Amino acid sequence: MRNIFKKSLLFIAACFLATNLFAQKTYTFDDGVALATDWTVVDNAASVGSSAVAECSIASNPGGGSWSPKAGNYLYFGFKNKSGITISVTTTASFNNITNITFDAVASDNSKPSWALDIVDDNGNVVKNIYSGYGTKNNFGSSGTNKWGVSNSDVNPAASGHVRLTLTASSSGKYAAIDNLVVTYQAGPSTDATLKSLSYNSTAVTGFSANTLNYEVELPAGTTAIPTIAATATDAAATVSVTPPTSLPGNATVTVTAEDGTTTKTYTITFTVASSAPKVTSATWTNIKGTATIDNVNMTITGQVINGTGLTAIAPQFTGNNLNSWTPTGAQNFSNGAVNYTFSSSTHETTTYAVTITEAPAVSTDATLRSLTYGGTSVPNFSPTTYTYNIELTAGLKTPPTISAVANESHAQVNITQASSVPGVGYVDVTAEDGSTTLRYTINYTVAVPQSGLTTHVPEIYEAKDIAGGYNTPLTVFGGREYEVFYINRDNSSNLTIATSNTDKAGSICDNTQASSNTARAKDGWFTIST
Repeated sequence: MRNIFKKSLLFIAACFLATNLFAQKTYTFDDGVALATDWTVVDNAASVGSSAVAECSIASNPGGGSWSPKAGNYLYFGFKNKSGITISVTTTASFNNITNITFDAVASDNSKPSWALDIVDDNGNVVKNIYSGYGTKNNFGSSGTNKWGVSNSDVNPAASGHVRLTLTASSSGKYAAIDNLVVTYQAGPSTDATLKSLSYNSTAVTGFSANTLNYEVELPAGTTAIPTIAATATDAAATVSVTPPTSLPGNATVTVTAEDGTTTKTYTITFTVASSAPKVTSATWTNIKGTATIDNVNMTITGQVINGTGLTAIAPQFTGNNLNSWTPTGAQNFSNGAVNYTFSSSTHETTTYAVTITEAPAVSTDATLRSLTYGGTSVPNFSPTTYTYNIELTAGLKTPPTISAVANESHAQVNITQASSVPGVGYVDVTAEDGSTTLRYTINYTVAVPQSGLTTHVPEIYEAKDIAGGYNTPLTVFGGREYEVFYINRDNSSNLTIATSNTDKAGSICDNTQASSNTARAKDGWFTIST
């Protein structure tokens, strides 16, 4: 009988161990609240480029492709505009002796993005890498693009920590999703000492994260009541101890002790109270030049009036926080230096600012230039009071030299319109500090016509003129069968086509002279055709 009783006890103990040896945590990604509390999401889009976009959200129809049907919501990952974008999601909960991680997976490409699965410690350091560089089809049993597969990974030997999944896009415009992530781990006292939520006076702490331990909260001016702190542990088996501040300003602490009784985390909220003392945020007055400068550290206000206004009767007006009244009021004399203004709040707190107003210097009407150059060379015979210049450029120059200019007065604005061609015209417009006085300087680029080398050269008769992008054709015969044409913008590597009769030829100073040819290459821009 005693043996039967012992065997029964052993059987019950074995059953208890069998049913409690392992546990499972399932993430179904049903809503955004659960995503925010159960997972930490990090991406590197900002460092990849200004156009890079990383998305991680709960979705039922991510779009961007023909996804195979799947009921319910899932976690969507989007990678837009840049390759190299990485998104990682890490469980806020830490698990003891993880033995298996399983989840459903789908992607817009068989091998992209690249999948990596790790177990990490509280600081994100890798405790165990389960896999990296996986593709959806090859490694998860997916039947192809946009088809769901399964990632099923045993962890051997078992490892403890947070589960982190990382996806990296190797090309832009890709996307993926996961669902039903199940973590199998060894049951026993949990080591999870994180908080799921933290609030004061029923207001959630701004920027709360399970892994962020320190927070700063500013309470409204005049607050004297000690805030009520509320906190909820991620693991229901953990215990939470709240120590409120004893006074304001002051610190509140929330200590979480994990189920194992030894693992702890302490969250701290530093409470301050907004000042109810008067604070100036802006000031203005009649004929103010620019804006006033407010220094709330040194308690000064400085600014100017337009030149010619005078300083003996100025009445500043102020706006800010807790400004109920100020003294003195009305017009004041600022010609002798700063005037002290005392501001009062509705609770009779006061602050004093030293207000200094000076008269701005006279505004310059100087719109002249100090220097004017083209292609780094000073314009010949430049004078600030000479506004038009004619610059003769070397034959064959196609790109107009860059015009540069410096104003004579440092506050003047200079705007340069570069010449667009050779021949061409460039302009330099100068606006004086007063904003209304202007001057224009003009540079006319012309081209020097070289000597043709012919004994009978009459430029005014034989030079072809540029007309609407072309040249005078046909050439008129003057004094026989000899012509010469100077073709601006041509050089040794350019060809000019000249129509000739069978008895004509291109010759004289041209390269590659050919009888009965209609193509010639000029050495210096001059072309001749003679019989």
